[in-house]
Amino acid sequence: MRAEEFIQQASLEDPERLINLLGQVEGERWVREQLTKITPLTVRYSATIYRQAKEYQKEMPDSTIRELMYDLDSDSVVIYGAGGYNRYAVGDNGLVYPIDESFPNKEKLQLAKKLLSGSKAMKITEITLPKNVWELIISNADKHEVGTELVDLVKNAYSVTPRGSMVNSLKDVIPSDWHVIDWDPDPDVDATIFYRYNRPGERWEGRKIQGIGHDGTRTSKNKAIAKLNELLSEPGCWIESSDALRHVLKKLNSRSITNERFLQKLFNDPDLYMVDQDTYIRELGDGTTIRETVFGRPKLK
Repeated sequence: MRAEEFIQQASLEDPERLINLLGQVEGERWVREQLTKITPLTVRYSATIYRQAKEYQKEMPDSTIRELMYDLDSDSVVIYGAGGYNRYAVGDNGLVYPIDESFPNKEKLQLAKKLLSGSKAMKITEITLPKNVWELIISNADKHEVGTELVDLVKNAYSVTPRGSMVNSLKDVIPSDWHVIDWDPDPDVDATIFYRYNRPGERWEGRKIQGIGHDGTRTSKNKAIAKLNELLSEPGCWIESSDALRHVLKKLNSRSITNERFLQKLFNDPDLYMVDQDTYIRELGDGTTIRETVFGRPKLK
């Protein structure tokens, strides 16, 4: 999440409120500068956090440096006042507070503390999902908000599979988009389906469903499977599946791909070979051999 987005989403009222509030300390010129920027509220990060984020970005090319820096250390997000002297930290609870040692003028420091103290205008707004309706989460801000829940749901769904969950931390959540549903009385996500678009060098277009997640209840499992089967009927939407999920999709008569040549093109792998009508074996980049079936309606470029 970019720090500017974090601040603006944190406001329960007009996003200009925080700028005008800090303007009582920083002056009218600073306020005008912030209000005329496309992304107001200048922020900076420590060099150490920046270097770490650069390394993470090699594994997560779809995330920006600022999003990764926030994920690494939310306290590294700092708003700079007029001339870069006064600085304000953004806490992981969404509150903004002055950094004492950055204020050369102690009267202004006391004013800043008074203005910001307990102000609900800076408190982060949680996502509220409608009941029993599938919603699509695509913004990194929303993924940060429910990321822990999504990780837990996917881990639970794949806890007994040979390879386990591919989603184990927030950095695994960000690159994908997420269909989510909350059907029970509590406010948490109960089931999810996540997917991605093609990467450079891949020969397909559309959406590849990467997996599902659920809280372990029968209702959540059924809703996830029903939604998955619905998505697989859409052009360009597909999933590579094995084990229990493959069995369920075959039982539902989901469309499977049986053409070996098409699958070789889909994965850009001439060594892929069929072992029965719709099951194939192929080798991953790390040398691991997998036995899978493609369901849905994948499209080649």
